[in-house]
Amino acid sequence: MFSTQKSDPVRDQMQPKEARKDSLRFNFLMNFIRWAEFAFSIAALVVCANIYKIFDNHQCSVPGRVTFNLAVAAVTVALSIYFIFATATIKLRAIPYSFWLALVTDIIFLALWIASGSLIGTYDCNAACGDCTNYGLQHHSDFNATWYQFSLAFFQPGCVCGIPKTTNSTNTSNTRQGLLSDVLLEKRASIGSSASRAGQSIVKNGSSSVFKKVIQAAIRHGLDWTMAALFLMALVVTGVLMFWYSKKKHPDTEEGMAIEGKDGRNNTHSGHSQNGLHEARQHDHNAPAPSPLTAFLSEIKPFKIETAPPKSPLKNVQRKRIFYGPYTLQPANAKKAPNVSGMDPNSESWNGIAGGIPLDSTLLFAKNTLEYENGKIADQASGVYNHHVAFIDTNKFTPLFASCPSSSAVSPGAVPSSMPSLGAPAVMMGASEEIGSNAYSTPDGTFNSGFYIGKADKVIMSGEVVNYSNDTKVIYAVSDVEFIPGRPPGSLDVQVQVLSVNQCETKDIRLHAPEGKKAFSFQSQNITVLNDGYILSRRGHLHDGGVNIDFKVNGKTICDSRAIYGGEKGSLKTEDGVWETVSATVECHEPVKVSKGDVITLSAHYDLEKHPARKHTGGGMAEEMGIMSFNFATEAK
Repeated sequence: MFSTQKSDPVRDQMQPKEARKDSLRFNFLMNFIRWAEFAFSIAALVVCANIYKIFDNHQCSVPGRVTFNLAVAAVTVALSIYFIFATATIKLRAIPYSFWLALVTDIIFLALWIASGSLIGTYDCNAACGDCTNYGLQHHSDFNATWYQFSLAFFQPGCVCGIPKTTNSTNTSNTRQGLLSDVLLEKRASIGSSASRAGQSIVKNGSSSVFKKVIQAAIRHGLDWTMAALFLMALVVTGVLMFWYSKKKHPDTEEGMAIEGKDGRNNTHSGHSQNGLHEARQHDHNAPAPSPLTAFLSEIKPFKIETAPPKSPLKNVQRKRIFYGPYTLQPANAKKAPNVSGMDPNSESWNGIAGGIPLDSTLLFAKNTLEYENGKIADQASGVYNHHVAFIDTNKFTPLFASCPSSSAVSPGAVPSSMPSLGAPAVMMGASEEIGSNAYSTPDGTFNSGFYIGKADKVIMSGEVVNYSNDTKVIYAVSDVEFIPGRPPGSLDVQVQVLSVNQCETKDIRLHAPEGKKAFSFQSQNITVLNDGYILSRRGHLHDGGVNIDFKVNGKTICDSRAIYGGEKGSLKTEDGVWETVSATVECHEPVKVSKGDVITLSAHYDLEKHPARKHTGGGMAEEMGIMSFNFATEAK
């Protein structure tokens, strides 16, 4: 029931042990709280509905308080369901605002039940019962009568229709508890179950159990305040969890510090300090503030960092090759637990804070690859499929770029958002099976723009890889970056934007072939640009079966990104012959100026006859995608 992952030796190897423990512990606690809230909300809804039905069936005037309670219970159930599904979809460890969503929903729950308990006020017992005095005992079965009395006692302590306001309790200070005891004791014979007898013993005076005191407190204060207390507790626990993890210390990697690699060699980190990596979250790249996301992830330290001559002709440009790993990929024919946290059940994945990133710098160029220890590319030709390796700057939020015809905001960045109007964490760089680069300026570097990384920013690295060979593979994720220290004067700030052909229909970017069709296309709705700026480098992302994706602005094609199949790096010999996968897609670099109100359309085309879809290990076709990723440059704010 709870979203926890089963133990997997390979995944344990690929994700730092402490990070995995932190993630699982937090996931379990948060999900436990949410499911507890959901169960309690359902119970409240059942109680409210039964009371409403009893009044209505006997032509009694239904008190406004009962109606309001029923509405509040329904809303809390709906919000509970939304939160559970939202966290399942956006993956709690992947989106910063999902943690704030937890706090916000608890605040909403709390406010609703406080309003129910105080603003509406209590209703008069006699007015509520009207001419139906004693109907609870006379016109109902014993079970329903007791249910009614029990429910009403929760809503209106001390107001139990048909029962004298006296108590046989020896403790006269606990009159309200005594009333409920009377009701339960009177119906003991008809209810008769051991559970009921246990309930009677709990609420009966004289017991000193903690549970009895909790029940008595609930009865004294009514359902409204009990619900409010529950969600206040959830709010506090959520806050404490976030604060506790934010205070967890991680070892810093100092400038010039020698780190011993897995092979026993010392790999010196030259020319870079990571002191800022463990400072708190900040929004304007100047003042630190706490990070609710990165507090739960451990650092992925580089295996080594190499310096190299930059390709850019500009002055003051530095180039580094950052190696992460090694990551051991289990053979395809090995038995292993499915990767429930990934998009491919046969993949192996890792997540953490990327160390070695050049902070307080402006990225001009980035290229991400998977490599073996000997420097050769780990690609489809050798059985390794790169689903994705992505780097996300959690301190930098991608602003809204466009909107759909329905006026709903298009989810910015590469991560689909349940609440796109809040923006999304900025995707900094990444790669998939199409080996490509990411230019934050023009290829010659003359366009004054770049992706600025703040001096205290934290960058999350997320990787997912599939091994289709029957051999164990050891790989490294390599980030080749060129950057200028600091921020050049007048430089436009670049955000990585991602649009999908189904962007305006669903949050799920996965596509599936229409039944019975091999050749098909998907066309986006008209997407309206919200801000002035420049579209820089752009390329499509297609899975096997994709032919091309066409990117148009105001009806004019600005990039026809066609899939390139096979070749030395995209072919693999299999039992069925030679499998040719997407090895690259055509990139476009000419800057294109766009203005607010311009209309963007995407169209993606597929031919599964010519290019069969990738298969999951164990059967089934992999999903299709029709995505256009591009860099959008605007004035820095």
